[in-house]
Amino acid sequence: MTAYSGRFDKALIYASALYRALRPASGSIVPISRPLAIAALIIEAGGSEDEAIGGLLLDLAAGDFQPHVLDEIHRLFGADVCQLIGNCLASDYRKPRRTHGHIRLLSTGLAAQLARSTLIALADSMVGALALHARLLNQDHPENLDPMMDHYNLLAQAFGQIRPGTLSEQFALIVADLTALASPYANFGPRTIS
Repeated sequence: MTAYSGRFDKALIYASALYRALRPASGSIVPISRPLAIAALIIEAGGSEDEAIGGLLLDLAAGDFQPHVLDEIHRLFGADVCQLIGNCLASDYRKPRRTHGHIRLLSTGLAAQLARSTLIALADSMVGALALHARLLNQDHPENLDPMMDHYNLLAQAFGQIRPGTLSEQFALIVADLTALASPYANFGPRTIS
């Protein structure tokens, strides 16, 4: 595991301050739990300090409640962190779609678009899949389950190709379990990247 400097502490305080201003919809989950989980996965996978900071700040940069946040991240944490986040946001990997073009994007372009940001995107996707898993266990079935399941299955295959290793394997196992949980409620079939 890599030792991190005070920059990570500064990012944690920065994220915490911004998230404190947010109000969770349910009131039961602190909004910072998701970025903390993303950063923890990155750290456990041996990611760099810039990747851990990028994972911690990704949702803040993606949200429209702070339009200036990417500029602020650049100023506070540098161009490398900002580029890692920018790669994730530009890759569009978070948006489930059932189009053939999106499948092609995942199979051929995701690695190039994400560049050095693959670990952040993988950790982010893993946290999202775990959240959906918890919803399904609680009998909470989202209406858009079919495209979400297609998307997670394709992401698991894509990440397995672009970043093979333990975290990709764990993500694939989570997605397989998620698929089994969702199958009674969804109308999706196994699809593969060719």
